[in-house]
Amino acid sequence: MMRVALVERVSGGAGAVFDALVGVLGDQDADVETRAKVAGILGGIRVVHRGMVAETVQVSVPGSEDALTSLRLRASILEETNTVYGDIELLNMNSYFDIVLRVLKKEPSWQVYSSVLNSLEAQLINMVPIFQTASVLKSEYAEALRSHLCEIVESEIAAAGVTNLPLNVKKSDIYLTVFRCLGALVSWHAVFGKAQIEALLRCFQLGLHRWPSTARYCLQTLTIFLTELPGPMTRITPDNLMKVSRITSSSMAPHILEYLSTLARLPAIHVNLTEADYKRIFGIALGYIDADAAGEGPVGGFVLQMAYHVIGVWFVQMRVEDRRRYVSFIIGHVLAQRQPTTGGGEGFDESVELVMDMLVQNSYVDCLAKPDTFEDGAMTEGGESGDGMASGVAFGASVGASKDCIERSWIQGNSVLTIRNLKMSGWAEVTVRRSSGTVVFSVKLENRARFLNAEAASTANPVPAVAERQVSDLQIESGSVTLPDAVEPVSAGAEGGNITSFDHELSKEASSILSNQLQSTLSIRSLAQADPKVLPLDPSFLLLQMSPYPQSTPSQACLPLPSTEEAYIRALKVLDRTPVSELHKIGVLYVAPGQNDEVAILRNAHGSASYTRFVCALGQMVRLQGLRRAHTGGLDTSEAGVDGSTCVVWEDASSGSQIVFHITTLMPTVDTDPRCNLKKRHVGNDFVSVLYDESGGTDIGFDTIPGQFNYINIMVTPLGTSTYADYESQRFHVVSKVKPDLNLPSLGVFSDGFVVTGSVLAGVVRRAALHANMLAVVAAQTRAGGGSFTSNARERLRQIKKLAERARKATSGGASVLEGDRSSILDFTRYF
Repeated sequence: MMRVALVERVSGGAGAVFDALVGVLGDQDADVETRAKVAGILGGIRVVHRGMVAETVQVSVPGSEDALTSLRLRASILEETNTVYGDIELLNMNSYFDIVLRVLKKEPSWQVYSSVLNSLEAQLINMVPIFQTASVLKSEYAEALRSHLCEIVESEIAAAGVTNLPLNVKKSDIYLTVFRCLGALVSWHAVFGKAQIEALLRCFQLGLHRWPSTARYCLQTLTIFLTELPGPMTRITPDNLMKVSRITSSSMAPHILEYLSTLARLPAIHVNLTEADYKRIFGIALGYIDADAAGEGPVGGFVLQMAYHVIGVWFVQMRVEDRRRYVSFIIGHVLAQRQPTTGGGEGFDESVELVMDMLVQNSYVDCLAKPDTFEDGAMTEGGESGDGMASGVAFGASVGASKDCIERSWIQGNSVLTIRNLKMSGWAEVTVRRSSGTVVFSVKLENRARFLNAEAASTANPVPAVAERQVSDLQIESGSVTLPDAVEPVSAGAEGGNITSFDHELSKEASSILSNQLQSTLSIRSLAQADPKVLPLDPSFLLLQMSPYPQSTPSQACLPLPSTEEAYIRALKVLDRTPVSELHKIGVLYVAPGQNDEVAILRNAHGSASYTRFVCALGQMVRLQGLRRAHTGGLDTSEAGVDGSTCVVWEDASSGSQIVFHITTLMPTVDTDPRCNLKKRHVGNDFVSVLYDESGGTDIGFDTIPGQFNYINIMVTPLGTSTYADYESQRFHVVSKVKPDLNLPSLGVFSDGFVVTGSVLAGVVRRAALHANMLAVVAAQTRAGGGSFTSNARERLRQIKKLAERARKATSGGASVLEGDRSSILDFTRYF
């Protein structure tokens, strides 16, 4: 019957064939099997190529046993009517979607109904390049489709007209397909009004609880909406949080935490949240920090890691003056669920201690989790930079006492407190190492000395090294001041790279002001050097002044470490080398049109205009040579420039996490490395890779660029072509794929694929890659037989506890420091 219908109109060209197919689909008197087959053919129409000049779209129809096997249809996107322009013929999409609506409303046959519904999502996504640029589909048809799909959800009328619904078909699965179609319609949100958008969002809220199988997809879609539809999402976010807090299924934990993590980084959306909303967020995340609640295996480890991540990010996102209001709630909540590790004692499990340590680190100040001087000292060979420190000695390389400094360390709770007296009179450096970070203070005693020590005064330097360096670095020439050794920055205001200075001469007015300040500094130095009174500041003196002695036993608060023993010095250095935050490396590869070969992909030296915009928006471009203050993930930072001159890095100001993107097009392609092994050694060892795919339909899988550690691929596919200028309005299809042999469930907001605009593409892909890498790292450690995943914060906590245990055993041959008479216990010289 289908052949007959086609023969009558085939002479009219491709457009006539398309109209004939639509006519067969809408004819309820036609054979059901024929109509179902036609529905599959029409539903399989895909965009193959969009010309930039001719503004045409070529679409393909899947083959069948009939004469349609090689049929190719071409459709202009400039007109609405079925007119022939040479070899370009227009397709009447309005008539097709009119039939689609009729089938969804009244079709009695399950075969036809399911064939239309199951192909609708993919078709809506693939038709985006046509529908977003021209009125091939009238807006009233798009609105009618949205309205009916919303009605199906709100009134629960899926397949209401179907008379032969199979017994093995679940209604909840039909609703999941409806939600997927609604998700695809979001790409057309420009044609919908405010009321229509809000009605669409309400449907996804209903899907969180009404059908178990739809909760995951609906929450993932609402997560994407946070960036795609920020205005409407701002209004419904408090209600969403209420609904999310009522979800009890453990399988939803990864998706709930990913939603909260994304929301935390969009302050414009949660600006109207109340105190109750914040407590609800903390309550959700705190419920997962216990290993039993998080679950087992890689997913359980990921949930646990994400829970800490969410708590920390949300706490730091608040204003400093607001944070203390939530400390009592967080501590009370976490203690209510857990008991101390020792019966009636003061010890808690690591989950509680990590949360408490984060609160101590961030409740009263908004500073980074590590001092700049540590990174310079720890990463520069010889460690002699010490920028910003009064001592002039690099922090990371100078653990232990020296001939110029006296240093002592104590275990104080779950922290290591180190105090070093400096060679300048009255100055001391206080370092507090915790699981959540390291803080360094420079402290000066303002009290004058009681005695005269002429011998010591002759070598004293009573001015901090910071001022000394400022004096020696500044050069006064002809009334102007210049800054020496200037370098050209990679980009203005770039964070995460090297601190750069700018070679320029100041104006006369600025030079005069700076010269006066310099003369004042010189005068202070002269006066200070002439002062013969030297006051060495003993570390024990400083700690004792801040202790509650004698109201509480000092040994209960402080446990001295043998600062001169090599084993303890080495242990502190290991602690300093353990990062205070999580470090990630993500591969980024460009796939050019027609490419499906590993070497060809790796040899790409540049990409398209939209790819360039995408890469630039991922983070900050920094110079590799000499890079110290950013994680490079193994990239060469020497003058040789083996891995190129620049890279892209991003640092999360809330959590301190850093990402370096291993972008193959930024790495040199050299003739001596024809297979690009130098590039492959980086991206081949990255757990997560982002592939910007412009291949044009080529199947890019895990075997295309194989690697032992290639766990997750995030595919970014432009829908249509674009120029550099219209990148922000262009649509992109993003989908994440997990390596099949990992046996991991579908995780991540893009596990089912979604269409996003260029304006938010880099941000959503970066967050998805961050979360995916957290999962991959946990899975890798679990597969390697390493047991449960250990975060950097947890590792630092364990190192501190190990130090404390060793110190206790070493004290008095293992005897308790509380043993002895009261006079002995109150002898503070035993502890300070």
